Amino acid sequence: MLRPRRAPTCLLSSLNPIKPVLRRPVPAIFCLRHISRWNPASHPPRPTPPRRPAPEIPPDPKDQLPGWPEFKAELLKKCTNIDEVRAINELSVQEAVMLLDPELLEKQDKAAEFTKPTPINRNYFSGQPVLEQRVQDVEAIYEKYKHLPHAPAHLWAVREWDSSRFETDLDTSAGTYRPGAMKHKFRLRLVTLAKELNKIHTVLMPPALLSWLNAIAPLKQPGSAGLRQRRMLDKYRRSKGNGKRKTARAKVQVVPGAGQVYVNGKLAGEHFTRQKDVENVIWPLQALNVLGKYNVWVSTFGGGTTGQSEAAKLAVARAMLAQDTSGPQNLYRKLLRGGISAILLPG
Repeated sequence: MLRPRRAPTCLLSSLNPIKPVLRRPVPAIFCLRHISRWNPASHPPRPTPPRRPAPEIPPDPKDQLPGWPEFKAELLKKCTNIDEVRAINELSVQEAVMLLDPELLEKQDKAAEFTKPTPINRNYFSGQPVLEQRVQDVEAIYEKYKHLPHAPAHLWAVREWDSSRFETDLDTSAGTYRPGAMKHKFRLRLVTLAKELNKIHTVLMPPALLSWLNAIAPLKQPGSAGLRQRRMLDKYRRSKGNGKRKTARAKVQVVPGAGQVYVNGKLAGEHFTRQKDVENVIWPLQALNVLGKYNVWVSTFGGGTTGQSEAAKLAVARAMLAQDTSGPQNLYRKLLRGGISAILLPG
């Protein structure tokens, strides 16, 4: 910004109308000096930004339709306000085609066949369509084979139900499935149905069903927890068994002999002071009616005398199972579990 300085005295005196001008007046152009407020120490003035060019309006795709520009001109002639003009410009291509040829839409409706797609699985709209379909598949298998006769309980195959794998053969056409997201209610239902199918007699079980059970729950290997062990005799016809009761433990060896019973190197009557404890040790022999035919060596530790005698009773009973000569009938096991009534009344 420019501001003028004060005019010199000579000029002011020459402009005074009272005082006569005694000398030649000096032109004001030579007396007025203009200075600027800007100094080099301050920032330079901000440059004016250039104007942005106006954006280009994209071409209207409706103008490519044959006959639309002429038809649009006729419509604009009929417009009476700006809203009608805006409505014509905002028409879509399909609406423009329908205005050009109103019968074309009816022809397309008659030619097109509208079919609503249906999901492959009827459980598509449920929360877990894949798992729901899997449960229904297993239920269909159960309904197909449930009429087959069941085998006795001791002939049921012992399988790894805790680590059963139902995710291997899921029908993924029903939808997506995230591994490890199977809820407990689905697994419980599947395991329950599989256990019912496992009761079918092995001789009468179809091969397809047997292979399916082996795939989802393989058989337990010998020595694993929960598997009924097959007790064997060694070369001296000696059998072994272990038992426990609370904190008491007992290890037993049974061999055919004169009926001697030793506990920790002493006779049972000398080691146990109570008659009840002695009867606990020899109770399996009395139940099998073989008292006096086998020699028994018991090694007990931990707990009290009552706990040791009951642990020894369990160990003797397990060791006597290997001395059973009835084979698949398992008479010793039935006698130890239910007495003579379990054999006479099997139902």
